[in-house]
Amino acid sequence: MIISPIESNDLDTYDNLVDISAQGTIFHKSWWLNIFKSYYGKFYEVKLYALYEKGSLIGAMPVPIFHRYGMKLIYAPKFTPYLGSLYAANNGEKICTKISRVKKINEKFAGVLKNCDICIYYPFSYNNIDMQPFKWDGFDIGVYYTYLLDLHDLDHILADMDKTRRHDIVKRSKQIYTVKTGKIEDHIELVNETMKRQSHPAVNKEIFMAVFKECKIHKNEEIFTIYDETDTPLASLLLIWDNKRSYYLSGGIKEDSRGDMSLLMWEAIRFTKEKLGLQEFDFEGSDVESIEAFFRGFGGHLTPFYFAYDGSLKRRLLVRAYQLYKGKLAK
Repeated sequence: MIISPIESNDLDTYDNLVDISAQGTIFHKSWWLNIFKSYYGKFYEVKLYALYEKGSLIGAMPVPIFHRYGMKLIYAPKFTPYLGSLYAANNGEKICTKISRVKKINEKFAGVLKNCDICIYYPFSYNNIDMQPFKWDGFDIGVYYTYLLDLHDLDHILADMDKTRRHDIVKRSKQIYTVKTGKIEDHIELVNETMKRQSHPAVNKEIFMAVFKECKIHKNEEIFTIYDETDTPLASLLLIWDNKRSYYLSGGIKEDSRGDMSLLMWEAIRFTKEKLGLQEFDFEGSDVESIEAFFRGFGGHLTPFYFAYDGSLKRRLLVRAYQLYKGKLAK
């Protein structure tokens, strides 16, 4: 097996592997990871690594690198919950053979992460569960959770929801609201209004706009916004998708419009099933208890996904400094 960086003229081959790999998501796409170059400038680069065997591409892995404080740091860019190694399925192979093949692939890619000074936070998609090669190479492994909703039967989903979510959807559907494709400016305003109420720093508008515009170019986005009878935006949700599922990327509400997000989620779920023809909806999860409880109410499957990080003192100090910085921004 030979690892080498993917050349710019071979990006289509890489993106095709993202599409056919069970581990591949929109966040693995070369164009998604390039979105952030315009904002971070010279401090940010993306390395796409390919793994070849007998001349054939058998695996790949994207690595975002930030140049800070004279060091090369690995961490996921904003709005990027999943990264990790990719590999195509080999139908017909025995289970033990598949596990051995995946281990060999991940052993190679663990070495790639080792080449940077500090791995701050590198997440994997939930279909990438074999973290042993990364542990064996000295990385610590953590876990987050998301909720995945199977969309085969919308009536069953609605019936299986928490009664509060279902009540919100039914109630809001009967009110004098208009749910329509919203403006990105309204969405950003509602998101940052919500962040401020929760004592979180605002999301940078430039990054928001860059993500929105690039997804629009690739026809992978839709904004759902509730407007009242005066055309005032009350709640807004940004949905993105790939060829496997859709993802709740961001959302915001007016302070007195908490139930409206339930209706928007339902609209996004229906859109995913009926318009996009996809069979899975990803809430992207949250470690904030109130947000986790809200997502849980829609009846999705609790699904873990893993991340690798450097357990060194230097990494802990950098993370602590960043947390203190964020705390000051929120005040």
